[in-house]
Amino acid sequence: MSTKHNNFNACAVNNAAARRVQDLHIMHDTSCVSDTLSSEQRILFDKIVRLASYRERSSYEVRQRLLKEDCTAHDVSAALEYACICGIIDDTRFVEMLVKSRLSQGRAIDGIKRELRQHHLEHIDIDQFIDNESSVACSEEQRAQRLLESQHFYAKNKRQAAFRKLIASGYSHDIAYRVSKWYEDTHTSSNTCL
Repeated sequence: MSTKHNNFNACAVNNAAARRVQDLHIMHDTSCVSDTLSSEQRILFDKIVRLASYRERSSYEVRQRLLKEDCTAHDVSAALEYACICGIIDDTRFVEMLVKSRLSQGRAIDGIKRELRQHHLEHIDIDQFIDNESSVACSEEQRAQRLLESQHFYAKNKRQAAFRKLIASGYSHDIAYRVSKWYEDTHTSSNTCL
């Protein structure tokens, strides 16, 4: 997938987040936010709106960020719950965005699942998002081969460089070993002169 297409997807996600925030501000002016949230919770809610306007975020990420700012857990929970009700923070939408963006970057499914565990979102089934993604119609090994085909390695030992790239992208050692060997075999045999 080209960089131009990836940038377009990132812009589309950011524009969607900006539209949600704009819609929220319209709703925010006419709703009874001040009746449901205290002044501290309202300040936290406004911070959540600003954070969500930059990119999709998980509820765990937002909670951890706000708790670092000497806020009470009760106020953070109330503001975060209200943001979830308003649709500003949505873990399912976050997982969908994360899966699509990581797959377009050539990341392995195991690496994506590991990243979701860091956000405490392993309970959301990512198979529904993976099945919809056409780039996963092939096996992990084929996706790893495609990732290496899109790279140009300047290292002396291209097999080691390919192996490191695959491990960094979240592929298992077994797949990384086989595909880096395949990469070395196909690229050294085509570059040698007879």
